[in-house]
Amino acid sequence: MKNKTRTIALDALFIAVILILTFVPYIGFFPLGAVSITTITIPVFVGAYILGWKRGMFYGLMFGLSSFTRSFMSYVTPADPLFQNPLVSILPRVLFGLFVGLMYYALKKIENEKKRKVLLPVFTLIGSLFHSVVTLLALCIFNPTFWPYLLTILGTNSILEAVFAAIIVPLIIASLRPYVYKYNENLRPSLDVNKTKTEVVNEQK
Repeated sequence: MKNKTRTIALDALFIAVILILTFVPYIGFFPLGAVSITTITIPVFVGAYILGWKRGMFYGLMFGLSSFTRSFMSYVTPADPLFQNPLVSILPRVLFGLFVGLMYYALKKIENEKKRKVLLPVFTLIGSLFHSVVTLLALCIFNPTFWPYLLTILGTNSILEAVFAAIIVPLIIASLRPYVYKYNENLRPSLDVNKTKTEVVNEQK
C-alpha cells in the first residue's frame, strides 16, 4: 500500500510537470523555425527510468494528450495546428515512452554502475532522437509539405533537444537516486567489505 501511494504521488508529480511545461509559455516549447524545440521529453525520460516502461508509455501518453490539447489553443509555429491530428501528437509520444522505457530497462540490467552512468547520457541521446524521428515522420506523412524540411529540422532542433536531454536527465536522475533505489533494488550498491555501512548510506543519499 505504501509503494502504491508513493507511485500515485510520483504520477501526480510527473503529470504536473508535463502540464506546466506544456501550458506555461516558453518553458516546454521553444519556437525555432517551422517547429518548436521541446523539453517535455525530460519528465518522460526520468519517469521511465525510475518506474519502468509501463510508466514511460503512460507519461508519453500524457505528453501527447497535452500537446494535442495545446494545438487547439495557440499557434506559435506553422506546425502547431498540425498536431491536432492525434496520430501526429499522441501516437509518436506513446511510442517514444515505450522505447525509452525498454531502453532504460536494458540499461539497468548492466551490473557495472560506472558503465550505467557512462551509457545513460548515450541512451538518453538516442531516445531523444527517436522521439524527433517518429514525430517528424508522422508530421511529414500526414502533411507532405514538410518533407523538404525534415533533414534540416533533424539537424538543428532535434540535435539541440537531444544534447540538452543527455545533459539534464542524468543530473535529475542522480538527484533522485533514493527514489531510483526504492523502485530498482538491483541498482542499490551492495555493501563493499572495504567500506563502512555509514559510507554506503552516505553514497545513497
